[in-house]
Amino acid sequence: MARRVFLHVGPPKTGTSFLQEAWWQNQSALREHGLLYPGQHWMAHFHAAALVCENTTQLRRMQPRNRDAWNRLTDEISAFDGDALLSSERFAAAYADQADRALRRLEEVAAEVHVIVTARDLGRQLPSNWQQHVRSGGDKTLDQWWRAIASDEDARYWRSQDFAGLLERWSQGLPEDRAHLVVHAPPGSPKHLLWDRVCSVLGIDPTGIHPLTRMNASLGATHVELLRRVNAALPPGRNASAVGSFTKTFFAGQMIIPAMPSPPFVLPPDAHAWAVERATTMVSELRKHRYDVVGDLDDLIPDARAPEGITPQEISDADLLQLAVPVLARTLLQQKKSRDEIRPLRRAQRMRSQGRHAQGDDPQDRSRLGKVVTRARRLRASIANR
Repeated sequence: MARRVFLHVGPPKTGTSFLQEAWWQNQSALREHGLLYPGQHWMAHFHAAALVCENTTQLRRMQPRNRDAWNRLTDEISAFDGDALLSSERFAAAYADQADRALRRLEEVAAEVHVIVTARDLGRQLPSNWQQHVRSGGDKTLDQWWRAIASDEDARYWRSQDFAGLLERWSQGLPEDRAHLVVHAPPGSPKHLLWDRVCSVLGIDPTGIHPLTRMNASLGATHVELLRRVNAALPPGRNASAVGSFTKTFFAGQMIIPAMPSPPFVLPPDAHAWAVERATTMVSELRKHRYDVVGDLDDLIPDARAPEGITPQEISDADLLQLAVPVLARTLLQQKKSRDEIRPLRRAQRMRSQGRHAQGDDPQDRSRLGKVVTRARRLRASIANR
């Protein structure tokens, strides 16, 4: 049985990718410090969260070998006698009964269960969440998006992003001081503060583990508006999940962002004012509890003065055209490169089917061709699926 298990439940866009990649890349070093980050693959925690939250979309696509990820991870923790850590922002979507079952299982494999929530102010969180909506294939404008979540307190968004509700669900049956809220420092603070604060909760020396410096690249105002309009032009009956995954990793990350720099975008003044009001309410609720707060709760409330900058709705068609041309050029060159890579592999496959041997024909070629063709077929099917 483990001494302590820490469950980091996110939520999304609070430094989760940075933390998870740092933990995964330093898995061996963490173990030397007495902290187990279990799993044979970095996706194991994601699969475990999908199982805990009974996410039907993810479960449908999950390979059979991953359907016992939650049991495998908790069994690995049970066999360890030090501390252990699980992390996925997907846990934040759990309902109360799902969180309760997960916590009770963790109590079976560790003497103490701790929950970690990372949080930053809504003034930064909202733009990041909307950008994620667009990067995943969404086409709502920023104004449409924030007004929709502002008018629906029961929206799925708040199940993950209401820090007070999130801690309440994930601390059921636990002493409140075992529920840890790690607050992002204000803008302009040293970037290592989040890492240092999380390490203080885990009880490890932050100088002994070196997190990666790479961060997710953000879309600027022109970037995000171009992508949103492209999403809006896609067939309405498309496989949104498949296309969204491709959009996020390839089109946004490799085609749009490198094509041309774009200034960051800000919330419009009315959205910012609402974020201040909503964050103030949330912090007031948090103050009623005795959670372990690392940082300052006041840092979760945006500055009352709205930041200066451009909003996506201010982007002109001329701005979009200026960006769209190099994006199309990059996409064309990438398409040509992909075809050049596939051509010799297809030729080798064709010669094999005719009983002839092609120069350079080897198992690696066959494997590469199979993967490339499978990806291409899935993408074509997802776009054409009506």
